[in-house]
Amino acid sequence: MLNRPAMSGSRRPSLPCREHCSGDSVVHAHTNRPAPPVTGSGLSLWIGGGLVVLGVVVNVVAAVQHIRLLRRLERGEQYRTTTWSLGVVVTLLLAAIGVMMTAYLFLGSY
Repeated sequence: MLNRPAMSGSRRPSLPCREHCSGDSVVHAHTNRPAPPVTGSGLSLWIGGGLVVLGVVVNVVAAVQHIRLLRRLERGEQYRTTTWSLGVVVTLLLAAIGVMMTAYLFLGSY
């Protein structure tokens, strides 16, 4: 339900004119007309789903690596670091995705 200010007589209250643009049509927020349905390319669904899957995979791989590290330490082996760890790879991947999404948002708005 919309919260509308009380009106007295035939005087209509002064409402700010907010326009919602979708394609070529403009709908004013203070009218009773419903806004047209927003259709998307579905790209955000795939990007969001991919990021969720990436998060799940990273958590599972991190848990496996942690268990392996604990077992090595229990056997008395030394901890060895590597240049390309999971954290470095995920950070670079997310940075690349962020740059691509930013470019998509800025270039797609023109």
